Amino acid sequence: MAFSLADNPFARLAVSVRARAARIEDAFEDAVIDHPHEETALLKMKQALTFPKPRLENEIRWLPDISPAKAEQVMAALRSGDAQETLRLLRYDSSPISAANIAADACGRFSVDLFAERLMAAHADLSVAEVAQEINAVRAASGFGAVDVPQIEQALVGVRSEHASALVEAAAGGGSPGARVARLLEGRAGAFEDQVAEAYGRWAAPQLREIETATKAKLEGIEVTGEGLIREVARELRTWSDISAPLQLQNDARGLDEPRSLKLYIAARNAAIALANDHGLYDAAHELTEVLSEVFGSLPSA
Repeated sequence: MAFSLADNPFARLAVSVRARAARIEDAFEDAVIDHPHEETALLKMKQALTFPKPRLENEIRWLPDISPAKAEQVMAALRSGDAQETLRLLRYDSSPISAANIAADACGRFSVDLFAERLMAAHADLSVAEVAQEINAVRAASGFGAVDVPQIEQALVGVRSEHASALVEAAAGGGSPGARVARLLEGRAGAFEDQVAEAYGRWAAPQLREIETATKAKLEGIEVTGEGLIREVARELRTWSDISAPLQLQNDARGLDEPRSLKLYIAARNAAIALANDHGLYDAAHELTEVLSEVFGSLPSA
C-alpha cells in the first residue's frame, strides 16, 4: 500500500502527537519488552519522533489536529475494514492535512471512488500556513521546537507525492484507471493535481510504450504498402486514448500537446495521408481519419 497511517511511528509506538520526549522513551521501552526481536526497528521509530527533521515528516503524515481518542477511532475503523465508519470520521471536523492522510490511506484499503474525491478536496483546502499553525500548536504541548512555513512546504512535497501515488495505485487496481483519474483531474489545477498526473504518468509509461511501439510499426507498414488492419490500429489507438487521457487532459488545460500522444497522432496522420495520396485508398484513409478525430480530439494541434 502506497500510504499507510498504520506504518507511522506515532501509530507503531502508540503515542499521541502531543506526547513529550519522556513519554516517547517510555513507549519505546514498553514496545521493546513486548517485541524484543524488533528493537532495532523500534529504535528507529523513537528517533523518528525525537529528531527534528524526521519528526516533522511523521507529524505531517499523521493526524495533528485530532485528539488521541478520535485518532484511535480512525485507526480502529481502518484496521477493521469499516469504510463507512472511516468516511463518517473523515467528515467529522478533520483539518485538511488530517483528512488528506485518512483519505490517502483509505483509498488503498477501500473503494477508490469512495475516498478519492475527498482526498482531492482536502488538498485543495490545504493551507501551508494553517498546517504550520497546527503543527506548532501540537509542539507547544509536546515540548518540541516550533517549525516555520518553509519547513512545512518542503515536507508537504513528499506528502503530496505519497498521496498521489496512493490514489493512482488504488485507481489502477480497478477497471478503466485512465478514465477514473481523468475525471478526478478534470476542472482542477494545483500542486496536488500535478503530482497525481506525474504519478499516473509513471504508472502508465510502460503500457503506453508497448502500445506506441506496436502501433507505430503497423502504421509504418500501412504508410509504405497501403496494406494493414485499420481496425486493429484503431483498437490500439483507442486503448492508448483510454490510458493517456489524464496526461492529455493536464496538458490540454495548459494549451499544450501531450508529447507522446502528439508523436503517435502525427504517425497515424501520415499513414492516413499516404493511404489517400500514395495508394488511392480513400475509404481506408477516411476510416483512419475518423479514428484520429475520436482519439486525439483533446490535442490542441490535432
